[in-house]
Amino acid sequence: MHDYIVKPADEMILVDKVKILNGEKDVNNFYQKPVQFNALLETPDKTENIIISVISESSLVFTTTDRLPEGARVFIHSEELGEWLKTKCTFVLRVYNSERKGALINNTATFVALKDAEYKQIRSMTTKG
Repeated sequence: MHDYIVKPADEMILVDKVKILNGEKDVNNFYQKPVQFNALLETPDKTENIIISVISESSLVFTTTDRLPEGARVFIHSEELGEWLKTKCTFVLRVYNSERKGALINNTATFVALKDAEYKQIRSMTTKG
């Protein structure tokens, strides 16, 4: 497993990342913040209104009506998320998990090509917000 710590290091994050490396903590539950933001998902095949339900320093969880293929590159536009993060409202993500929850699909996707300022703002909002 590869990881990194942004300087200046936050003691709480450092300890948790060591626990993850030692197998004492699940990497998928690292500083996840429940949210409820409306968004527009754009894929090469279609555009769909979605709900973002979880944000972490590296990923989003959102619901769709159809399963997205693993590795798919998607764009999410959300004015609400942009206002909350005080940054631009369009994000590029790569899907790494799609799981059926009743009639909908929960998708987890990692951020792609975030600027340092965007990453720091997301990290600040999800670890201290």
